[in-house]
Amino acid sequence: MKKDREFTFRPGDVVSRERLHRLFGGQERGGISTPRGHPYIFLFTGARGEAYGHEHAWEGDIYHYTGEGQRGDMEFTLRNKALRDHAHHGKRVFLFQERPDGKQEFVGEMVVRSWRHKTQKDLSGKERSGIVFELARAGSSAAAPYPDPV
Repeated sequence: MKKDREFTFRPGDVVSRERLHRLFGGQERGGISTPRGHPYIFLFTGARGEAYGHEHAWEGDIYHYTGEGQRGDMEFTLRNKALRDHAHHGKRVFLFQERPDGKQEFVGEMVVRSWRHKTQKDLSGKERSGIVFELARAGSSAAAPYPDPV
């Protein structure tokens, strides 16, 4: 287990994903990364996600973030479950936006406000039940407490 390192990035800071994973660990691929030994979850968003059937977009103060999974119905397992249950487990969620140069710009700390299922296409173009998380900036008026997991 890595020594717990404090997250000190500020919104607008730019970092390579490689450096972020050197500092904290976590899965180097995919949109949701759960570094072992740290109370953090990293979310990565960018144009590349659309190729995998993911839709990420702001709607007012809420950021809609498609869960993990490229084919078939999405389920609350692994990283989708970790994201859904982050508050219950004391994990902080940090959102990064991919820039055209491939580096990641830190957007801010987020909380899962709610989630919903949505019919969407997967990587193969087949319809499936996807999971869309509704995220709000931590500490904002849009960040309502999320109920304990079912």
